[in-house]
Amino acid sequence: MDSTKTRQTEIVINYILSYIPFAELIDEYCAHNVEGRFTVFGFQDYSSFLQIQKKLENEMTIDEIEIIKSIGNTLVIFIKDILESLIDESLCEEIKELFLKEIIDVPNYNALKMENCQILNSDGLIKSLWMILNDGCEVANSNIDTLRQIE
Repeated sequence: MDSTKTRQTEIVINYILSYIPFAELIDEYCAHNVEGRFTVFGFQDYSSFLQIQKKLENEMTIDEIEIIKSIGNTLVIFIKDILESLIDESLCEEIKELFLKEIIDVPNYNALKMENCQILNSDGLIKSLWMILNDGCEVANSNIDTLRQIE
């Protein structure tokens, strides 16, 4: 956004990311997907994503959930690029080795069914971010009292 960073804009953005179920679902999908890049294959976990999805069962269709995953996949590309510039292969292997020393479970590949491979083109990503911000600002505007409590 082409704006000056202020406490008020931070509060609105925090509200959108924390209290809007659509954005929360994208956030959880991204988190689990990125985590999966640095986790041993078979130990991916989408449990918090599934909990949020279950709460939204009557509010979102399966197609809308798939759109959320596509938005998440697109954002994950940028997040992974940033993290992979900070975490080289040797550190990644070290993380996996330490994980395997501590874990007592066996791999479970069912969580991989949660992933889709769809990504958005640049226009689709911009439209999605605009929609999230626009809808989020409308919801934030209708919850001014909550925003004041956060402040």
